[in-house]
Amino acid sequence: MAYAVSTKKNTIQRFEKLITMKENQLRKAEKKLQADAIAFEEFLRENDQRSVDALKMAAQETINKLQMTTELKKASLEVQGIKSEIAKTEFLLKEYMKYGFFLLKLSPKHWQAQQLQKRAQASKSNPILPRILEKFSLSSSKRDSAESDRLSLSDEHGTRRTNQGKS
Repeated sequence: MAYAVSTKKNTIQRFEKLITMKENQLRKAEKKLQADAIAFEEFLRENDQRSVDALKMAAQETINKLQMTTELKKASLEVQGIKSEIAKTEFLLKEYMKYGFFLLKLSPKHWQAQQLQKRAQASKSNPILPRILEKFSLSSSKRDSAESDRLSLSDEHGTRRTNQGKS
């Protein structure tokens, strides 16, 4: 009976050691689980913060893109307006040059010589003006020569008719 009691005491002690060992393992596992849970919560918070930051950045980028698009449209409209204004001004310049050359042809020869001298003096002070005048005088002289050919032909027809009417 003493042997049975001692065997049972030894078995009880072994089970108690096993229980304490399992309890220690269980405590360690609980601590590890709590640490993992804390780490996971921290990860979720950081992930949420990164998501919020990414959304803020995306919203700011969208705003910047819209502003840039608006500025580009404004600049494009401004460029189109300036191009239109340049085209109108060039048209007016050509018209004025055409009328100026027409009036110059109607003017007396001595006055034309004076104007030529003034242009020569102006070309010394402003080298851009003669190039513009040359450009327009060349283009208008081509037109004018065609017009003068037509006029001379019509003059010849008119003189023939008057000569025929006299004979």
